[in-house]
Amino acid sequence: MREIDKRLLVSAGVLASAAALGAIFSPQRSQSSAVSSPDPHNPAAASKNDNFLQTELSGIDFEMERSAVLRPESSTAATNLELLPDAAPQPVEVTERHADGSIKAQGQTLDGKPHGRWTHYHENGGLHQYGSFDKGEPLGTWYKYDKNGLLDMEYTFEDGKFKATLFDPLTGQVIKTESRDTADPSGQDKLSGPQEEFYSDGNIKAQGKYVSGNKDGVWSTWYEDGALKSQGVFQAGEKTGYWSFWNSDGSLNGEHSGWYNNGQISSH
Repeated sequence: MREIDKRLLVSAGVLASAAALGAIFSPQRSQSSAVSSPDPHNPAAASKNDNFLQTELSGIDFEMERSAVLRPESSTAATNLELLPDAAPQPVEVTERHADGSIKAQGQTLDGKPHGRWTHYHENGGLHQYGSFDKGEPLGTWYKYDKNGLLDMEYTFEDGKFKATLFDPLTGQVIKTESRDTADPSGQDKLSGPQEEFYSDGNIKAQGKYVSGNKDGVWSTWYEDGALKSQGVFQAGEKTGYWSFWNSDGSLNGEHSGWYNNGQISSH
């Protein structure tokens, strides 16, 4: 046999042996279990591999404070570790009770804070108030009832403000409207904004505004028949400037009318 033919036969034999050894030590995976290394130039392929890994792990129940899944970022020996976020917190049903065991309040908490609708009850079992929270912050309109089940207050939370309307439970007539600043730096819900008070027949009783818990600006009061009773200016909760007072018959009350300074009358 010619020398060149011998060399070709030897080369073919070496190649066949190498292929056989590769088949033994690197068996081909089945299509269902094979996972190729993510290709950084092919985001779709990387996403497919991630989906496979997450699907395989989904059947395992881990109970630990934080869960981490190792995801290969490349096919090289140096592998980056990425921490996947915790599972979203789930709402928890909560029931609070009075000292006698009757239900005081029912609702849900989310991550330890009131969330969603909450309902409160009087000790006699009657409805006290209800409304909603958003992760611990009161939200929207709440309704409050007296122990006889009659509405006595409606209040709304919006943009850091608490706006309340108070009713006469027997007549349903509005007797007062007020606003409070729930975002006051002091941490107290101080009166802030316009306020009105009414008599039981609906006639206006007083009108003015508050700033940081103090009466401020022009305030007016009326008698029950609608006649003006007093009018003047408050500054930081104190009467200031000229104030006018009237008697119920409409005549000027000279004893109280006059110039005020720091809440005290200085001259008539």
